[in-house]
Formats: sequence, C-alpha cells, structure tokens
Amino acid sequence: MKRMAILGTVAALTAGSGALAQNSSYAHFGATSDTIRINGNTVFNEGDYTYEARIRVLAGSALGHIVSEQRDSYEDKTIGLAANGSYFMTGCSPDYATGTFSGTIAGFAADEWLHLAYVHRGSNVYIYVNGSLIETQVLIGCYGDRPDSWMSIGMFRYGAGYIPTPARPSFLGDLDWIRISAGARYTANFTPPYECDVSSDASTQLLLKFNEPAGTATLVDESPNHFVCDVGVPVYPGVTATSPTLGNTTDGFPACAPNENSSYAHFGATSDTIRIQGNTVFPTVDFTYEMRVRMAKGAPLNRVISEQRDAYEDKSVHLSSMGFYGSMVRGYFCGSENQTPTSTSLSDDWHHIAWVRSGSTARLYLDGALNAEWPSQPDCLGNSPDSWMAIGMIRYTYQQPTLPSFLGDIDWIRVSSTPRYFDAFTPPFECEVATDSQTLLLLKFNEAAGTTTLIDESPSHFQCDVGVAVNPGGSATSPTLGNTTTSYPACQAICDSDIDENGTTDANDIAILLANWSPHPKAAPRADVNGDGLVSSSDLTLVLMGWGTCP
Repeated sequence: MKRMAILGTVAALTAGSGALAQNSSYAHFGATSDTIRINGNTVFNEGDYTYEARIRVLAGSALGHIVSEQRDSYEDKTIGLAANGSYFMTGCSPDYATGTFSGTIAGFAADEWLHLAYVHRGSNVYIYVNGSLIETQVLIGCYGDRPDSWMSIGMFRYGAGYIPTPARPSFLGDLDWIRISAGARYTANFTPPYECDVSSDASTQLLLKFNEPAGTATLVDESPNHFVCDVGVPVYPGVTATSPTLGNTTDGFPACAPNENSSYAHFGATSDTIRIQGNTVFPTVDFTYEMRVRMAKGAPLNRVISEQRDAYEDKSVHLSSMGFYGSMVRGYFCGSENQTPTSTSLSDDWHHIAWVRSGSTARLYLDGALNAEWPSQPDCLGNSPDSWMAIGMIRYTYQQPTLPSFLGDIDWIRVSSTPRYFDAFTPPFECEVATDSQTLLLLKFNEAAGTTTLIDESPSHFQCDVGVAVNPGGSATSPTLGNTTTSYPACQAICDSDIDENGTTDANDIAILLANWSPHPKAAPRADVNGDGLVSSSDLTLVLMGWGTCP
C-alpha cells in the first residue's frame, strides 16, 4: 500500500526527484504449473492485434508459455520465451502444430526487465523487443475463434479434442503488466511504455497490472471487457494449477510523474446519467460513500448517486452549490436522514465528501472535518435483488417521475463496505485511492471523451454505462469525460513505514501507530501500513523494518 506525500504543484513533482513510483507490484511465476485463467469468451481479433507485456525471465529457465489465447486451438495465438532468448509464437492457426515460428532474441539477457510486443499488421506479424523490431513473419490464414474459448497466462492445457494433450508449462519469471489490443499499436520502432503510461482505451481487450496483494484470488482486468481472471485455476481439468505470487514490489524502473488527477466526469445537464448494471446490494449497516466533487455555480439541489432503482434501501447523496440539504436518504419505505444546508459554498472548488455509517451512527464529513453526526435510521426492508445504481439522473420505476442529476464534476467515487473514517482525517487524492477487499465500487473517470463503458476498479467489476437511463421513460444524456485539471497537488510515493510522511521512519511513526491500535484503525488510515484493515503487530514489524531515511 503506497503512502503519498503531497507536493505543492504538479510542476514541482515533475522537476524534482522521487516521483510517483512507476511500478507498485508484479506477478512472479515461479513454477511451470503457475496459471491465471481468463474466464469468458476471449474472442480476440483475427485481424490486426497487439500483444505486449513488460516481462523478466529467470536465468536458466526453459521455454514456457506466457500467454495462450484459445483452449480449443482454433485461433490459437500464443507467446513463449526462455532464458536464453529463444521464443515461439503462434499467430493464427488451425492447431498448435502449424503456424508457429521461433527464433532467438539477439543480446537477450535473463533476469532483466524488457518490453515484448507481438504485433499483427496486415499479412505479417512483427516482434519488438524494447521497442526495436527483431523479427517479421508472414501470417498464415485463420480458422476463426470458438464461442467457448478460454485464455490463460502461464501453464496451458487445450480442451475439446485435445484433452489428451499434456499440460504445457508456464514460463518462469515475472510480469509487470500485460495488455492485449485490437489493432496494431506499433508500426515502427518506439519507446516502450512503463506501467503508468499504459491505460485502457476502446481498443483494449485485456489489461492486467498485477498490483493486487499477495493471496488475491481474482485479478482486476482494466479493459472494457472486465474479464474474471482467476489465479491458480487450470484451463481444463486434469492438471494441478498453482498460483503465481502477487505483491512483489520493485523500484527497478524509471519513475513516472503523471498528474495526480488525469481526468474527471462533467455533469452539465440534469439528464446526465451513468447506469451501474448488476445487483448493487451494498451494505445496509456499515458503509462509506465518498467522492471528490466540484459543484457548478448556482447548481440546485439534485442527485449525485442513487443506489437502488426500486426505492428500497435507497442510499443516495444530493448536493447543491450551497450544501447538503436533503442529502442522505436511506430508503423510501423506511425514512430518511436529511441534513440541513452547510455554510460552505461548494461552487467552483473541489471538495471531498464522505458519508459514513458505523453501527447505529451516521456521520457526514466535508474535506475531512466532521460536518454532522446523527443516530441512523433502523435498517430498511433490505436490498432488492434486481437493484440498479445511478450516478446523476435516476428513474426508480415506470410509475415514478425522473429525478434530475446534479450539475458539476466528479473526480472519483468509492463505495465501501466498512466505515473508513472515525475521526477527522486528511482527505485522499486520487493517487491515494485504491481498491481493496472492502471496495464495492471505484470509478476514477479517467476514460477518454466518448467512452461508453467505464472501468470499475473494485472486485465487483460492475458494468457502468455512460448515458444510459435507469428504467425507461427518461431521456438520458452522457456526462463528458476526458476533462483534465492540474488544480490538485501531485502525489509522491515515499516508503510505507513513514506514517507521518516526513521522509524518515522513526519514533514518531511508532507513536502514531500505537495511538491508533485496533479496533479503530481508521482514525489514522496511514497507520495501517500493510493495508489489511487493522493496525497490529504486522504494521509495527513493517515500521521497524523500514527504520531510517526513506530511499
């Protein structure tokens, strides 16, 4: 879990040393049985495509699979690599035995990070290593994708008529990230991207960055497909799959200094809507709804979020340019928890707002300061199993009128199944907001203008449709994406053990840790050094291990 020190401006970060750490974690494939199974119909293109990854191969390791797209060998695009630089690729073939080409990368060095790109463009395939073209091959004809396809990273075993085929081994080494794209991203030599340069767009078909902590069972796919990616699960039965290890950190890459906030969603019309598809059965007791918002000048009181379409357990947030009047509603059929206006104008300035419920107490925080506290209403009748959630305009049922969207901007929004704040706190900026096991929804709105489906970074991977109405009868419009701002301080990664962020891990950090020992660790969130939701001896151990000046 990265700790962030706030600098004065983005320019200060860019000019100085110690920028945002480029890579926070990678996946280590230490056994030939290590596997990540990509669930779903991985029908990637037969036309132009790009497979790319930042990879490190262990010295002495034999040839093994990095990625294999199809379980039935139709449209079987695979990539393999060994420590001596030998490689094999299958492009677009009727079976594993044909359409394979191989070679040796000149000057290849094991135990070193490199960028590998496999590009299909026109009738040829091209292999780039660290941005330099090393191989060109003519591609044979395709047979097409099967509708029941699977994909794996690491060990692979075909299915259908190929069940007797033995399991094919995983490569041995590390993956920082891997991205599969429709279209040829590279047409000439190029400067390889680092992880902070790699993002999802309309052509992205799979994007894994492996930044989950050790023991995570399902990875976050940042592509619009949101594939379920199971760690340690075999593709087809009959073999024993093992799990690559996550949570391995490295400082071996050059650092990147992106803006702290790269984009936000602008809600400029009362009909602007983002529909969250799926069963949004969020908690009825402990929870945190938090967001960084900026209200338009003179904006009337309208809806930012509304959790349920049927009005049961309807947790919603209403904001105006002048405050929170009528902001918290916990259910059409079980009463509301309304707040009076605040004296703070929310116009034309960014604010962090957090609505927290802990047991029978509800709290409202504005910019980390407690704004209101009240006894929470009794639990509602419960969540409806066919629930929907909306950001902006909502229409509950066919009979209900359309309720308008707020007017303003959202930088990010996170819904959690835990009370994250118990006391005054320093509001997080976007680079400090990450998904964890308590995260139910996390949107950062960094997609490009015109994107129709947002990336939910939570383990739920909800489908979030831009400009789609919740229940018919209302004409929904799209908030605009791709709006950039430099009005926030930038974030600089420092060592996790430095709780007070003064550049040194010392007795002050231990004092903060002890003062916030469980069961209420969230009064000082940064005291939870390992990010497991508790302040305990594990965090104390990490502080002691990081003693001294941060690197």
